[in-house]
Amino acid sequence: MKQTDRLMLAMRNIRRNPGFSLKIAGMVFTCAVLLCTMLTYVLSLHTSMEVLVKQKMSLCQNAVIADSETAEMLIRSSGEYTAVSELNLRQMAGESIDEIRQIYLSSSSLEWNGIHYEGINDFTYDFDAEGAVSESAYAVPFRIDVLVSGSTLLAGAEQEEFQQKFDKEASWLTGRLPQNPGELLMSDYMLEKYGISKEKQSSLIGETVSLYLKDICILENYTLCGIADADIFYLHGKERCAQIYVTETAELSAFHVPSYIVRLFAEDFSAASVQRTELLKDGCDLLSNEAITLFTTISMQQVLIGHTSAAVCAAVLLAMSVALFSMLQNYVQQKSGYYRMLQCMGLRAKQLCRLFFAELLLLSVPSLLSGLILSQFLADYILQIASQLQEHSLEIFFWQKALSVGSVCIYFVLWMFVCSVYELRIIQQRGQ
Repeated sequence: MKQTDRLMLAMRNIRRNPGFSLKIAGMVFTCAVLLCTMLTYVLSLHTSMEVLVKQKMSLCQNAVIADSETAEMLIRSSGEYTAVSELNLRQMAGESIDEIRQIYLSSSSLEWNGIHYEGINDFTYDFDAEGAVSESAYAVPFRIDVLVSGSTLLAGAEQEEFQQKFDKEASWLTGRLPQNPGELLMSDYMLEKYGISKEKQSSLIGETVSLYLKDICILENYTLCGIADADIFYLHGKERCAQIYVTETAELSAFHVPSYIVRLFAEDFSAASVQRTELLKDGCDLLSNEAITLFTTISMQQVLIGHTSAAVCAAVLLAMSVALFSMLQNYVQQKSGYYRMLQCMGLRAKQLCRLFFAELLLLSVPSLLSGLILSQFLADYILQIASQLQEHSLEIFFWQKALSVGSVCIYFVLWMFVCSVYELRIIQQRGQ
């Protein structure tokens, strides 16, 4: 039998059995919508988790606002950490808050070899401007943090994100972190804004510098022991951090802001989430970390949606299989005489199986295509609602749609083949 003859015969059989055809088409349409929508959503959640883990790994940390006693206790019980306390520059400069509303780089200067280098504001440095006034939205403030002994400035996860984002061969740190009283670390960005080019900056290592605020000396005769690559402050975990660091001294202790910020680093987001829960139970005051909140939400959805999808898919497939095989059995029983006639006319079992497959194909393709199209709109709508609830965009990429559509199509092709073989076996059993 030629291919065209087989298709014409299959179309004739479909027209003769409209009730059976509508039932098969309805089942295929419903299953395609459910399976493809759930698969697309699950793939989107998986991708969102991968993006979060790869691009924001520096946020595998919990920042605790603590007094000195609590900070010391947290440091003793942690592995990698960064503990800092901001210096009150207004107090050091003897100025009131009303007189210095915002301390810019232009308010400060750096002295080196008897020469004063005036700071220049840079309003193009694209740090997160949330909460900043418009005229200072992209300016890096003049701020000094005291680095607690034993602290790291860039943890393992942060270094990994740094290498992934910038792929630099050179180290992020020239020199070393401040360890002794009277030592100072600055970013290359800050030095550039004082008019010292990157080519000259390495010559400053080990040199004595002083920092001034409104002509008042804030740090006098400090040794510049290290220069940090300012690109580290593009990391998610380093936004709005100071770019000047010193060590604790008796002289500076009087100008500390009362609280410390202790950043406790975890191996991954799962450990950071557990750590955050324990810290909250202990009554610690934590800075917000949207990445950990999002990780927890997506993890819960993955478990819930994964179990729900598995249960729904299993139920749908089981119900569809039982209903379909029952319908096929009744259908073949009603047309057993017709199929025996085709066999007597010389139609072999292989050809008969192909005829069944052509019938199911002609019935399923329109319903399958319409179901797949509807499922993509439905998945977009569900993700839009989920994104609004989570305040985080969950996107569907083209490859996710292609993979979900392809998987559902492969499933239905296999389903049609199994049904064709099953239908043929029923005829052969009834003919014996």
